[in-house]
Amino acid sequence: MPRRRGSGKPYRFKTRKTKSGDIYYATFRAMPGKWISTGTTDLKEAERWAANYEISIVPTEQQTLAEFADRFYIPGKCPWLRRMKAKGKTFTVNHLKKMRGDLDNYILPEFGNLMLSAITQRDIDDYLIDLKSKRYRRPLMADAKNKVLISLRHVMKEAVAQGLIERDPTQGIVWFKDTEETEQEVFSPEELRKLFPPALDEMVQIWQTLEWAAYFMVMGSCGLRPQEVGALTWGKWSRSLHGLAITHKIDPGTKKRVKGTKTGYSKAVALPRRAEEILLLHEATTENTDPEDLIFTPKAADGGISAESANKHFKASCERAGLDRRERTPYNLRHSFNTYALQLLDRKEVQCLMGHRTNAMTQRYDHPSDQQLIERIPAGVWEKIDKLWG
Repeated sequence: MPRRRGSGKPYRFKTRKTKSGDIYYATFRAMPGKWISTGTTDLKEAERWAANYEISIVPTEQQTLAEFADRFYIPGKCPWLRRMKAKGKTFTVNHLKKMRGDLDNYILPEFGNLMLSAITQRDIDDYLIDLKSKRYRRPLMADAKNKVLISLRHVMKEAVAQGLIERDPTQGIVWFKDTEETEQEVFSPEELRKLFPPALDEMVQIWQTLEWAAYFMVMGSCGLRPQEVGALTWGKWSRSLHGLAITHKIDPGTKKRVKGTKTGYSKAVALPRRAEEILLLHEATTENTDPEDLIFTPKAADGGISAESANKHFKASCERAGLDRRERTPYNLRHSFNTYALQLLDRKEVQCLMGHRTNAMTQRYDHPSDQQLIERIPAGVWEKIDKLWG
């Protein structure tokens, strides 16, 4: 491995042969003996990377969490992000902003002035247990707490990788989980009518475009998760059986359509008349309607609509409808569906539509076709769902 010294600079390089060429590795005076991949075969790029990386390196006893995380999640300035990209892990701009927001809003105000080595697992765990929304001052849901924990974990693991601390203090913290008693706020019937008014022009005015109106109408009237709606293709819709086969989801990290749902099992949902009517109108105004084409495709994007994009649009639409959104997200449409469907359907029918099955072993050995999935919708369910949304 030929070496290239840094001419008085606080770092030096060596190269390692790979299939992609000779990758430059750097070592720094502040971290003697530790070689780190720059991820590039170009010397000038390696110099720029090393210069940015060196700025973040100071002795552990002099570095606070705020100093170390100053550039975290910022494209072009974050070494961790660069390595993740080199390994094929990509993040959307909105996802990076959300994780950076967790740092700025929750983590740094509490731990930013502490030295990296002074942050303990107990401190983090106790803080997260009582964590409240910065905006609404209400206890954060389990999923939101876990996202804050993930953002902090990325930072602390990077500190371990750089040799600044010996152990990640987030390691061993148990993920938060909502209990059955956790209150899940649903939309009232009046609120649903404001979000989905009978007149099409009024609905489009709320959601801004026909596509977004159709997207959320399908989500709300079928009880689907945002990742499931985003992954729908035209071939998954059976017009004759008034149903959708739910077999894929949108991966939150890559925005790519991947096989499988959150539970890992496929399901089918009944599509009420109003949802079918607006889907037909959307189809008539869409260029790509082949069976494998996504039903809902965001502008200037390669993948489907992400949960982050849906949440942002949902917030603005709730405000246009005159609703107090508080901390409700598109996922609350799913809870609303479950709540109101139980008033008309028996529990087994709702479990079928929601995908809440209990016979896990049978599901693992069950591989029905899309048509078979839709044919399994119990008799009479379509009429009941259509009545609910008619």
